[in-house]
Amino acid sequence: MDTLSISDSTQYSIFIVEQKCAPKILYIMKRVYTNTIISFCLCLLLASCGDNALEQALRQSGANRPQLEQVLQHYSGQDSLRLHLQAARFLIRHMPGHRSLEGGCLPELCEGLDSLYPEMSLPVRRVVLTIPQRMPRYAEEMTPVEDISRISADFLIAHIDSVMLAWRLCPWLAHISFEEFCEYVLPYRFSEEPLMTGYGDSVTGWRKVLSETQRYRSLPCSSNDLRTLQRNVVGKTHDRYMQDLSMPGLQPELHSFDCLDDCLYNLSMLRDAGIPCALDYVSDWPTRNGRHFWRILVDLACHDRMYSEVSNPRAAKVWRRTYSHNSVPIVRNNGTESVPDLFADPFNRDVTKLYCPVSDVAVKPSTDSDRPHYLYLAVFNDLQWKPAAWARIRHGRAVFRDMGRGIVYMPVYYHGRQMRFAGDPFLLDTDGKVWTLSPEDATQSLVLTRKYPLNTDKIQWSRQLTEYRIEASDDASFACCDTLWQIDGDSPDLGFVEKQFQGLPAYRYWRIVHPRRISVAELQLLNAHGHIFTGKPIFEAGNREGAADAAFDGDVLTYTNVQKWLGMDLGKPIPVSAVRILPRNDDNGIVPGQWYELCYWDHDGEHSLGRQQASAIRLVFDNAPIGALYQLKNLQKGMEERIFTCDNGVPVFW
Repeated sequence: MDTLSISDSTQYSIFIVEQKCAPKILYIMKRVYTNTIISFCLCLLLASCGDNALEQALRQSGANRPQLEQVLQHYSGQDSLRLHLQAARFLIRHMPGHRSLEGGCLPELCEGLDSLYPEMSLPVRRVVLTIPQRMPRYAEEMTPVEDISRISADFLIAHIDSVMLAWRLCPWLAHISFEEFCEYVLPYRFSEEPLMTGYGDSVTGWRKVLSETQRYRSLPCSSNDLRTLQRNVVGKTHDRYMQDLSMPGLQPELHSFDCLDDCLYNLSMLRDAGIPCALDYVSDWPTRNGRHFWRILVDLACHDRMYSEVSNPRAAKVWRRTYSHNSVPIVRNNGTESVPDLFADPFNRDVTKLYCPVSDVAVKPSTDSDRPHYLYLAVFNDLQWKPAAWARIRHGRAVFRDMGRGIVYMPVYYHGRQMRFAGDPFLLDTDGKVWTLSPEDATQSLVLTRKYPLNTDKIQWSRQLTEYRIEASDDASFACCDTLWQIDGDSPDLGFVEKQFQGLPAYRYWRIVHPRRISVAELQLLNAHGHIFTGKPIFEAGNREGAADAAFDGDVLTYTNVQKWLGMDLGKPIPVSAVRILPRNDDNGIVPGQWYELCYWDHDGEHSLGRQQASAIRLVFDNAPIGALYQLKNLQKGMEERIFTCDNGVPVFW
């Protein structure tokens, strides 16, 4: 590939402009033959290439078809613009479905942004205008406008010219395939942001990055080096938009970028800089609540040509947002079956096998009354089953490709908009073997102390207990005191640890001591009947007032953080029968006094094994069917609950 200097790129741009300024007589001749010769040539071109998708896109464009045909004609018949024509065909072929969300709060927001942030660049502005689209109360007031029905020839030609010039000039693009270039650099949009054609050229940042790489001749052009260069040179002034950004007309008015905003910003900036990139995401984590988005870079030196700072070994599916279309379920059965929004979107590509070990799984649905065309595998997320993969049912079974391992799946289908269960849940283990989780007639006793799994960070909270000791005294200075409990173990389930006393003398002052810092959620002194004493919090001098209150507020999610020691003045000597200490925790243990329900799952859905009010820090259920998948629910509060199986009496969370 020839290399051109910046001056060459300027001459190239002038050449493009001069082409558009043809003599008037030629312009008139073109107008005369527009509806005959051009259309005829385009039909021959499409027919000869067999590009049915392109012709279908042109038909969908309706009254805007002449604009798209003008783009194709602009690049036709010139060998030097052959790749430009391929780029145009790619963009138009996959344009159906790409759209902007407009109206609603956007006019007021745009006016406010112009006033508050007149220097905001186009890539940042695009990202900011997607924020209300993800807020239901604002999104439902907006109107979708399809690109195919309104995009102009001038906008598309200017965009293609700029990006194709980057393709010729930027050395980091010299070795990626044209297919990768079309998917990861060429697209003019990254989400449903408005097409802001009045804000200058759609792609300009690559010129600045190219200038910097030419300035520093020894700089490697790896994708990560380019990203850092782009961030420091082109995007260095954008940090002020990412925290507490004022959003006029919206509530809340101040917005700070989350992981999706940050990804869209990176996509916007990197594409503007001509750096190949895409957005990958997990729609629903299969082993915890929530989802996640991150950006990837196309890098020839990396495995599968992708550089990513994120690794997701426990994902059912990882999706990539693409400009081109991907296969989606197509239902034609008069509304008796629907497709979840995730899979109705044609711009999601399955890239799971790039991130983690995968297996193909064949599932035979257990439904007889309904005859769905598609089956889905759902994962447990945010207290419900959410579809993570789809497959067409053929010859009585559905084969799911590239499923993430070490995950419990539930087969489901849709009758109308209602999800229905289509079989027992199953575990696809880390070796790729399938284990059906089907409840048996025999039962077992389950002793449960948590409803959500631990992690190593939370274990550290519990381990601090081994350095605590409990002292009591009738002297406020504790110059003369008795050590009543040297805690010699932690709390494996982050629940209360308790020490009971019999025949203990009455003391007025009690405290918990640590060599460095006290960090506990609750410190309780109890009488013989289990009632908690109240008193005045006391603590080491030098700690701020109120620092100890969280240890006595009855809220297990708040925690104190004071130095040396923390205690209570009971007002007078009182016999204490027990001391309870709750380490900093996630409130997913069993809380005495609260109501819980144990459920299990099978092909018919959820079944209850009864409700209990906890009287201690553990629950016992004697009627749990062996081999089942369970869920322990706190009926009063909380969102963190995980499904689990039982291995030799020990819960195993999934």
